[in-house]
Amino acid sequence: MEADEEQYPGGTRLGEMLPKYGREFEGAEKTQACSPQYKVKYYGSSIMLRLTIVLVVLTLVPALAFYPRKTNYNEQTARMLLHMSSAAYGNLQQLCLNRAFASPHIVLTQSNVPCDEKGNTCESYTAVSDADRHLTIVFRGSRTTSQIIMQGLKYLEPVEFYGLGNINRYFADGVAALWPPIGQVLRDPRFTNYAVTFTGHSLGGALAAVAAARTVAEGLRPGHLLTVYTFGEPRVGNVNFAMNFNRVIPNSYRVVFRQDIVPHLPPCVKTENIFGLNQCDPSSPFTAYHHGTEIWYPYTMSPGSTYVECVGEPRARTTNDKEDGSIAAFDASLCSEKGKSDESAIVGQLLTKSKNSSGFKKNFTM
Repeated sequence: MEADEEQYPGGTRLGEMLPKYGREFEGAEKTQACSPQYKVKYYGSSIMLRLTIVLVVLTLVPALAFYPRKTNYNEQTARMLLHMSSAAYGNLQQLCLNRAFASPHIVLTQSNVPCDEKGNTCESYTAVSDADRHLTIVFRGSRTTSQIIMQGLKYLEPVEFYGLGNINRYFADGVAALWPPIGQVLRDPRFTNYAVTFTGHSLGGALAAVAAARTVAEGLRPGHLLTVYTFGEPRVGNVNFAMNFNRVIPNSYRVVFRQDIVPHLPPCVKTENIFGLNQCDPSSPFTAYHHGTEIWYPYTMSPGSTYVECVGEPRARTTNDKEDGSIAAFDASLCSEKGKSDESAIVGQLLTKSKNSSGFKKNFTM
């Protein structure tokens, strides 16, 4: 066994460590088929019923599988950034990057600093590819139950952010705590003309979005040189922030799996109409509202899976979405020594405990 493999459970190789949602999306086996596979089971004795089901499936599946692309979202890029987001949960970032990329990606900075009064930490690292003339800034998700609770409490104390709108105070404070080395890299003359990608999972996704907005607000990069890819990102700010964010950073993609609870928090105000559409209401300026383009995976996240680019009003949570966050939430553990993102299980536990004891107001939805 190689020495570096001893850091992982059972000497597991890099590409085999992402369970559930994350493993499917990671697609480690390069020989794995890239086309979606559909398995249909037929029930009942009626031949006509079976034929009807076949016709419906044959009609709908091609329509979804070949849904025309609307944006510059790149699934291969997303998978590589998932490697990097997973690495933020451990202490082996350089090892992970060495394994994930053919060309050199060098870790420039690593930060792990307290970011709330409970002593919880926020973490980030920056990496550079001189061959691609590209910087990547990566943020870690939550570690503890108290950190998730603090995010909920700080949502009740929104802060105005560089004239762009209001955001969750926890995310603003987290980026502020991590900013010194990030700002230093962005100001480094060696990287002046390098494009920058911000990425992260869950809380890390929110911090990535806020850091990207701060980069533009401080004039460190124009928005067209920035790209944001996040995985299971919660709502960051109000509708004013979302609209301004979309205006200054057009290439922003929130990767969302249908069964992930975190992207539906904090709850938004939903629209009500005769068609029963369950969208977040943009006319409510004080509640949470998503920015960027949602990349929605309704079935699985294996290579070649169907996804939809949602460029309209953000979708609110529906009754068809799974409620058990411990099972459904995003699990980005590719390079984590713990083998699993803490945030997924914690959110599920909190939801389970509170399900019968409290609820959102009637006009709110996740």
